[in-house]
Amino acid sequence: MADPKLPVDTLTLEEFCDVAHELHESNRTEDFVNFVLTGIWLKRQTNVDVYRNRIEDEDVETLRISRDYDSVLGIDQHIQIRDQDVTIWPIAKHEDTLKRSIHLTYSFTNTTGDYVAMVHQIPNLGLGKWGIHNTIRVLFPDLYSAERKSFRLTQEEQVDFYEKGLLPTLQELLLDRGGDLPPDYRAEMFRARQQSGKLALGTRILPADRLQDFGDTLRRYLAGNGVQWAENLVFLHEIRGVKNTSRHQFDFANADAALDDFLAKNGLQLYSLQETGQWYVDVGAEISSSQHRCMAWRTDQHHTLAKQVLQISNENAVRITQLSSSKYYRDPASHLIGASGFRITPGVRAEGCFKVQYFQAYLTDKSITSVKEANKFGKFITPEQLLKGKAPSASSISEMPNDHTSDFTE
Repeated sequence: MADPKLPVDTLTLEEFCDVAHELHESNRTEDFVNFVLTGIWLKRQTNVDVYRNRIEDEDVETLRISRDYDSVLGIDQHIQIRDQDVTIWPIAKHEDTLKRSIHLTYSFTNTTGDYVAMVHQIPNLGLGKWGIHNTIRVLFPDLYSAERKSFRLTQEEQVDFYEKGLLPTLQELLLDRGGDLPPDYRAEMFRARQQSGKLALGTRILPADRLQDFGDTLRRYLAGNGVQWAENLVFLHEIRGVKNTSRHQFDFANADAALDDFLAKNGLQLYSLQETGQWYVDVGAEISSSQHRCMAWRTDQHHTLAKQVLQISNENAVRITQLSSSKYYRDPASHLIGASGFRITPGVRAEGCFKVQYFQAYLTDKSITSVKEANKFGKFITPEQLLKGKAPSASSISEMPNDHTSDFTE
């Protein structure tokens, strides 16, 4: 926060970095640290005005934009994969349970009431995978209630699901190839437990021509064996880790062709998905500069971007990009308040004609420090590590690239 008692100098980003670089190179460490953290130097307060670096109208033609399909999420009563085998996990691992938000809700009715629940809060377990990063999970809406706090199945529920549902289903569908399945839950856990205590759980391949019968067969056995809480199970399909595999030009013809090709590569058919279930596609658009300029989103224009992408009224766009909105989060770029990305859950009133469930604008440099660890999604160092000299090694300031030019899109 600026010191109200000091005169204020307004600098561009380049000018601010030039001063900081000069202080650092002249070994004025105390002045350097004070300047970059507070903006105070020579008894004057510095204000960085990022808008002086904004992209002007005449520079728009130097920008490039491409489109991509980053992921697919689908909830359906049946496994909708075609022409590809699926690897089934007879006994699911804990880590394959969906526990983080995927920003989607699911509407259903069970014996305790009518619900619109976040998908990751519905009790579920991992069922299998196909392709490289694609997973299938089973959701159990009948187990959901306001009183139940865990999204994991209990051991007793897992035993019933396998022994009274999944096991006889696989035995029927695999025919003579199903004779070597674990005879019960306990037997598989005994076999899988290694001397180190780790589990090496087995898998089975379910051929592509058996997939269409899987859902109904599974429900039939569960219902016939009295597992009532599983009768209304549905399958969550999740395609992830496919960024940049379907890049295409920003027009309708290329978008349609790329979507058909993208789905086909992952064993899905668009016409089938349009007829059943709830399916969502993560559409990414990337803007870059032909002049290799570094760009960031302008904080004061978040509402403009929301209005254009969601195709909603200006009133709704302004409303959902206010800091007072509980579904709107800003992600400052390099600690600059005037430049930031954002994350929005638009809600019914602002989801627009595309029924957008989640909207995010970010900088592509996040991949440089992206890593999942300790409930965080980026590389981090704690103050304690720094103070005790235990922080992971990193490049010193003198080794960092001396390139400070940034532009801020409207």
